[in-house]
Amino acid sequence: EKILCCQLIGAIYADLQLSMHNAESFKSFCLTAMSENIKNPEALQVICQQLGYSYVYFCKKFKNKFGCTPTAYLNSIRIKNAAYLLLTSNCTLSECCEQIGISSIPYFIKLFKKPLTY
Repeated sequence: EKILCCQLIGAIYADLQLSMHNAESFKSFCLTAMSENIKNPEALQVICQQLGYSYVYFCKKFKNKFGCTPTAYLNSIRIKNAAYLLLTSNCTLSECCEQIGISSIPYFIKLFKKPLTY
């Protein structure tokens, strides 16, 4: 019985380690993919395709791991990059929007005024 219990505890521990590794891999992949695709207005769809997930499943898993929606997270990265670009370069608002993957200036202004959620 003791051997069986030890084997069971070992299997549970190994499964937990694998689960934690997968969660970190998912987080790392998402952060890297968002950075690489920031200029792409369809960034989230590209990430879903790369992972082989449906958009709904990806959103649920992302929110579970990060505590916010992927759209909110990506928009916060975009707005932070836009603020940096506007402060440090001579780019126009239109050029800035293009560089961060937002195609609508009114939408950009709405996001910029909104408090960051992440």
